[in-house]
Amino acid sequence: MLWTEDDYLGPVHVETSGGTEEWTGDVPEWAARFELSDLHAKQLAQYAEPTKAFLDSPDPEPPDPKAEPPAPSSRELLTRPDAPRGPPESPLLAI
Repeated sequence: MLWTEDDYLGPVHVETSGGTEEWTGDVPEWAARFELSDLHAKQLAQYAEPTKAFLDSPDPEPPDPKAEPPAPSSRELLTRPDAPRGPPESPLLAI
């Protein structure tokens, strides 16, 4: 079983058949550069490092020019000039 006393601040408690352990994590050193309380620094650290790693990752390969274009979103379909107006017709009403 896994539980925490605070989602962002921990500690994380892990209970197994072998007993219960408590895992804690430290605020990263870079968080000290900001004038934040420990509460906010630890919350920031939850998102900042994974986000920075994502942004620093290399760009994905360009899309294949022969690939089918993505399907339009509902908003795109409804805002087209030729979009149908009014409620859709029910096939049951045609019987």
